[in-house]
Amino acid sequence: MLQVLVKNRTAMVIGFFMLNWLILLFATASSALANPKADDLKQKMADMNLIQQQLLDRSNQTAELLKRLSEQQKELISEIHIIVKSEKIKTLKQAEKIERIQYNLELLGMLKAYTNVLESKILFYQSGRDRLSYLHQQAKDDIKLMSAISDLQVDALTTQVSLLINRYIDEAHVIKIDLEKIVPIARKRMWNSIVRRR
Repeated sequence: MLQVLVKNRTAMVIGFFMLNWLILLFATASSALANPKADDLKQKMADMNLIQQQLLDRSNQTAELLKRLSEQQKELISEIHIIVKSEKIKTLKQAEKIERIQYNLELLGMLKAYTNVLESKILFYQSGRDRLSYLHQQAKDDIKLMSAISDLQVDALTTQVSLLINRYIDEAHVIKIDLEKIVPIARKRMWNSIVRRR
């Protein structure tokens, strides 16, 4: 009778381990079936993190360029003020007769045009980071709810993320400025701006 009890107990332990092994096998198999969408979203999240970091780097780089351009503008304006004061210049017409002022006004117009483009780039980078952050959080939430949401919702989010990444990926690597589209600010406008600061 003791032998029968030991055999039954051994059979129960083996049966218990077999049942646990089958449950684990089934859970692994079912999660493997559900994982392609989750894995795709996780990869998109990693891509979004990378693009966000690159956009932050470009934003910081652009801010540094803006700072340097601003310093150059201040130097040029200061030089114009000194010449205007020493020559007692009152009008743009008088100022344009002095080659140094004329040159500085043209250079200021170009610097201001670059500054405008760079300021819009910073807004572009920030917008990209905000949008990527929002979709990153949505992907994170969708992964948590993977069993409750449909494949169509996951596919829609994945498509949205891909489109957004494609929108920002080129700009994430280098600051892109189309020099042909930059139009310098007119000398008259720059003069008026400088005269108001005196």
